[in-house]
Amino acid sequence: MTFVRSEKLPGGKSPDSFGEFIPDLAVEVLYPYDSLKEVGRKIGEFLECSVPLVWLVDPAHQTVTVYRSLSDTAQYSAQDVITAEPALPGFSCPVSQFFR
Repeated sequence: MTFVRSEKLPGGKSPDSFGEFIPDLAVEVLYPYDSLKEVGRKIGEFLECSVPLVWLVDPAHQTVTVYRSLSDTAQYSAQDVITAEPALPGFSCPVSQFFR
C-alpha cells in the first residue's frame, strides 16, 4: 500500500488511472509465507525510488519497522506510538491499533 499527498495530485484529486508519483509513504505487511529476501528487495526499491518513509508491518511480532533509508531504521512495538512525519503531518497512532 502506498500513500501520496493530495498536493502531488493534479487538482488534488485521484487520477482515473495509476499516476506516476513517488509515494510519500509505503507500507509493506509481512506475511508468514513472505520471503525475507523478497521483502527486503521491495523495501530497497522503495528507498531507491526516493520514497521518504517505508513501514514494514509484522503482525506475527506486532512490530512496525520504519525505514527512512537502509541505515536509518527504527522498530516500534505494540506499546509505542508511531508517527509518519513528514508524510502525514500530525499523524500519530499507537502501534497496538494496527493489530486489533
